[in-house]
Amino acid sequence: MLVRRYSPKQIQSEWAVIEGYIADALTKSECDEYDVEDVRSSLINEHLHLFVGVEQDKIQGVIVISFVQYPKQKVAFICAYGGKFVTNQEAYKQLCLLFKAFGATKVQGYVRNSVARLTKRLGFVEKQILVEHKL
Repeated sequence: MLVRRYSPKQIQSEWAVIEGYIADALTKSECDEYDVEDVRSSLINEHLHLFVGVEQDKIQGVIVISFVQYPKQKVAFICAYGGKFVTNQEAYKQLCLLFKAFGATKVQGYVRNSVARLTKRLGFVEKQILVEHKL
């Protein structure tokens, strides 16, 4: 599997496929901070970045990243992900190399418990639990 960053032009031309992965991810995560159109707009404007896993010229999965600069770290923050490739060891190694090329020093993201268990085999550790109270 080949992992690469998609440009805004590539995103626009393959949005029909990409949108399904992102919509499914946002639904499963019960995300209400943004919707699929917000993500699309942010990807086109390069406020967010899309990385895609491709095998035999077919998209196998996507991951949407926001690069966050802190005083001592630059984080590749996972905003949404979908498809098979995200928990694939080889694909994850490729993602890490791409993230490092953007200057990232670590990867973080909010995930469901089931995904947290899967990511442990990739070297992730559970650091915090997000709690929420809607006002």
